[in-house]
Amino acid sequence: MSEAFFSKEAIEYLKEKYPHITESMFNGLLNQFGLVEVQVTTSVGEYDRSISSDHKLIMPAEISNALGIDCEIVMPDINALYHKPVDDVSLVDALTYAYQTLHKQGKSLLTIELEDETSVPKVIYKGEEVTKKVHVGLDWETSTESFAGGLTYSIEHFEFDEMGYPIMNRIERRIKGHATN
Repeated sequence: MSEAFFSKEAIEYLKEKYPHITESMFNGLLNQFGLVEVQVTTSVGEYDRSISSDHKLIMPAEISNALGIDCEIVMPDINALYHKPVDDVSLVDALTYAYQTLHKQGKSLLTIELEDETSVPKVIYKGEEVTKKVHVGLDWETSTESFAGGLTYSIEHFEFDEMGYPIMNRIERRIKGHATN
């Protein structure tokens, strides 16, 4: 048993259009949804004449939106396919990428996870994990009629400059009533 895989020429074409998608993801999509052959024809008298044939990779909008690609990808008239044994690739990469992309669409500004009282907090700020943390602080107060409430968060962490020297960085925001303190 064999599965279809895009040729090197087809992968180069696809990677030029969608550089964020890996070869195995494209091949997973191909095997999940297949290619549709599109014949371009012209009429000559009473006969139709095939000029060229293109291929389309057509997938549901939910998947194309999650991956950030068109739901119909027209392949130019190139040798688009070849076959190899099924054991060489799985569909897991395409599905994993789609899940991660869908998850990121609803990403939070700031996520702080603490496994237990003695662990180092895991901090994700604007979708990126902050490493080399020195201090993590969060203060939130509710707003009432007589009190503005507010939010303050600060994250101190090290980064390294071009010369390899450590630099202390601080991400800090003060919102509403906390902005005036």
